Amino acid sequence: MIHAINCPGKRWKNNNTQVRWSNDQTYVEVLLHDHIIASINWAKNRAVISACGWETATTKSRLNALLSDLVPGARINAKDFDWFFTYNDKTVEFASIDCTAFAI
Repeated sequence: MIHAINCPGKRWKNNNTQVRWSNDQTYVEVLLHDHIIASINWAKNRAVISACGWETATTKSRLNALLSDLVPGARINAKDFDWFFTYNDKTVEFASIDCTAFAI
């Protein structure tokens, strides 16, 4: 998945996860069960992540793999079934950043 995200135009699919690039190769999307959980706009160096309402271990795993590559130090954690986003030593509820664009 990470290799396809970093290789413009490379399409990748494995089981329930896929990577698809825009025709002009300026942005890439990561889909889990056909839901867009991440969109990376390389032209603007911006990313949007989302659980799409599915706060599951698999969704968290895919998003954390992406974050590990694009935003070192950023991580999603769960406690008592609630998700939290940590970056720059600050932790907020994931819902507060869900679908929010941030710099990469």
